[in-house]
This record gives sequence, C-alpha cells and structure tokens, in this order.
Amino acid sequence: MADDRRGLEREKTATGRGGRHGRGGRGTRGTRGGQGGHDNPTHGDLPLLTNMLERIRQSIDLVVHIQPAVVPRVLHLEFIRNWHEADHNFQLAIVYVQTKRNRTLLRQLRQAGLAGEMLLLKQTSLNYHLDRLDEAVEKYSGQPILTLPISDRVSLMERIVKYFKSGSKTMNSVLGSLPKIIPGVEVAKEFKEHLEAAWDIVETTQDDREL
Repeated sequence: MADDRRGLEREKTATGRGGRHGRGGRGTRGTRGGQGGHDNPTHGDLPLLTNMLERIRQSIDLVVHIQPAVVPRVLHLEFIRNWHEADHNFQLAIVYVQTKRNRTLLRQLRQAGLAGEMLLLKQTSLNYHLDRLDEAVEKYSGQPILTLPISDRVSLMERIVKYFKSGSKTMNSVLGSLPKIIPGVEVAKEFKEHLEAAWDIVETTQDDREL
C-alpha cells in the first residue's frame, strides 16, 4: 500500500503544471524497473528533457523581445536580429532529442546528470525559477513603464534582473550539461551566454547607481 502511495505521488510530481501558460509540461517518466533506475536514463526521460529545452527556448524568446528594452539598446537590437538563428538551433536540439533515441545519447545523458531522479530535480527547479522570470517579464511588458515614477520603474527592473539571474543558473545547468552530440546545442548555449552577459551589465549599472 505504501508503495502504491509513493508511486501515485511520483506520478503527480512528474505530470505537474510544468510552467506557466502550459509551457514545458512535465511529459512522462521512464519506469524504475528493467532499464531504468535512480541514475539510469530511460526512453521516458527524453520527453522530460525535450520539454525542458522547449521551456528554456520560450523563456529566452520572452526575454529577448521584452519591451521596453532592459539591456543597452545596441545589444537589444542584436539579440532580436539574431534570435532567428538561435531559435533554429534550439529547434534542432529539440527534434534530435525527440527522434534520436540511441544508446549513445542515453549514456551521455546519464553521465551529464540528465537522467532519472536528477533530471526530475533539474526540471522542477527550472520550472520554478522560469515561472517567476516569465511572470516578471510579462508584468514589466504590460505596464506603461515610461509613465511610471522612476522608483517604480527601477523596482520592476530589479525584480526582472533578480529572476533572470536565478533562472539563468538553472538554464545553464541544463544547457551546459547537454552532450555535444546534440546538434544546435553549442549555438543555443552561446546565444544564452551573451544574453546573460548583457543582463549582467544592467545589474552592474544598478549597483553603481546605489553607491
């Protein structure tokens, strides 16, 4: 009976809301018997990884197209101009994970900590932080920013920067662990790194203003 309850709780966890507005649903988990286990990847882990990549793609898309721009305008325009290529590479990675279910990929995912219980932990953390980032970006974009008092504007920006920073750590944990065998990963990761560097400038500027 206790095993049944634990199995039911695991099913609830694995099929949770997976992000705001239906982003990056949890997908399905592999079984623990046979080829599965705490650290061994199963074919059921691949839908989870696919959903995580899609969630990252959608959150980055939201950040890139935030209006009014948060990062310096010259960088903001470059990110928008190059997003098509980055987005294409995200799609390449997603399709590969969806279709190339070979043992080499499964083994490399296990070695990278993207399998079993560790994968579920990373997905839960990813969704938690990106939920807050997306909410902050949408709230910022939905406000008449230029008509708000300076203090309110700064408060909104600080909130976004805070959630982008924590969200970036979880995105880096996933993107940085993906095997190079997956096409598109390197370009997507480098785009994300430059986006993060641009947001670091915003944080530094805020810190300088407080001195």
